[in-house]
Amino acid sequence: MLNEKNTNKRFWEIIKVHYEKECYTDVLKDACLYMIQLVQEKSETENMDGEKLINYVFSEKNPKLLINANQTITEQDIQRGFGMILKGIICAIRNPISHKRDILFTKEEADSILMFMNSYIMPKLDDSKDFGYVENWYEYIFVEGEEDSETYSKTLLECIPKKEKKDLMIHIVENLETIELNTFNYFIKELYTSLTKKDQDDIIKLLNKKIINTKNDSYLCSFLNHFPKSIWKPLNNLACARIEEKVKKSIKNGKIPSSSIQETTTSKSSLGIEAVPWLTSFNNQGEIWELLFDKLEISDETAKYAISYFPFNLNLFEKYADRIINGLKNGNRYYHKIVGCEIAFLDSDSERLQKIKRAYNEFQEDGVKL
Repeated sequence: MLNEKNTNKRFWEIIKVHYEKECYTDVLKDACLYMIQLVQEKSETENMDGEKLINYVFSEKNPKLLINANQTITEQDIQRGFGMILKGIICAIRNPISHKRDILFTKEEADSILMFMNSYIMPKLDDSKDFGYVENWYEYIFVEGEEDSETYSKTLLECIPKKEKKDLMIHIVENLETIELNTFNYFIKELYTSLTKKDQDDIIKLLNKKIINTKNDSYLCSFLNHFPKSIWKPLNNLACARIEEKVKKSIKNGKIPSSSIQETTTSKSSLGIEAVPWLTSFNNQGEIWELLFDKLEISDETAKYAISYFPFNLNLFEKYADRIINGLKNGNRYYHKIVGCEIAFLDSDSERLQKIKRAYNEFQEDGVKL
């Protein structure tokens, strides 16, 4: 006789009602449905049922669940035999009960079947593991230095079990500064997108904590480099403010030394430069652009940094027209350069833009080097 003390807790909760009411046929139906549900959950195959489910999950060539290492002949026999047992239970018990109302089981029969399921079937299913070629996806992808092409990333995402994706995303967030910049950007974006809303919320909470408490720019650089801009809005205000202030400080200190042989590659990993695509989302973007215009006037080193990495495009000209015009009148070649890149688009009816164009055409470079 089964009772709460000699039966697996979760299994007992499933069969308790009908067993205590002595509805032994119904209790076997409950047990079979639970067994199938457990197989579906463990193998992530909720859209399959019955023999088709068992054939798929316990396929000899490509099993989705393993109850052992499945390496030796004995292990393979046990693996194959376990699948046969499950199919036998479905064919001999679940299906007849579901299809025929006159199928009845006695207490003795029900006790024997339930005890076998409780002592053998359920523990095996509880301990079963996903079949996978990779045990640690984070180490495989990021430590072993795998390829980061979009095609390969798509293949990786298809191979990672659904239940392991959140753990992998957590590992990425925890170790973000160790991931090489400009690698696996597509993979990280798509991995995050593939998570459930609840799992995404958990990742955002972890990102908030990491961003708020990080002591160095490398973590923030990697965050801005690897994550899509759409993630900015879900971040909390303190995390956003911390990034904005750190970016502002990085830009304030940014410069390209005159002695640099490869001027355009100097400081490429700086936080300010990584933040360029994100600036339109920043609350302090006005302060940052004021700072960048200041850099055009401080020295060659600061001006080259500003014009090399930041887009002084037409969208800024209306707002900063007076400053640009004064810079052109004062002979500042860096103002002349940023306007020159946009001169073809200055045929607007805007009076402010026309003033910029006239100042550009009348430009004479200051003879004194900045």
